[in-house]
Amino acid sequence: MTVKKNGRTTQATVGRITDINVNISVGGYPCGAAQFRNQIGIRGIGGNPFSRGGDSGSLIVTANSNQPVALLFAGRTDNSLTFANPIEIVNSRNFGLRY
Repeated sequence: MTVKKNGRTTQATVGRITDINVNISVGGYPCGAAQFRNQIGIRGIGGNPFSRGGDSGSLIVTANSNQPVALLFAGRTDNSLTFANPIEIVNSRNFGLRY
């Protein structure tokens, strides 16, 4: 699936979902690394990164119909892969998101 987002650092970018059900460990938290399961992996199209530091929190939508897909939260340090929470998981946590 082709998706897009508009982030603080990279502005508008387009990518492709390449991985689903990704399990990753993200460091930098006071209690150590946090484990994230069943996440989405997205790669930029045309050799461009989909995201960089500072884009966290960006809403990722379908490229053609702007339907919410995920919420960006992390990426590899080389910017080759972006990780996002599936929108169904975000909504199930009752954060009050509305679109």
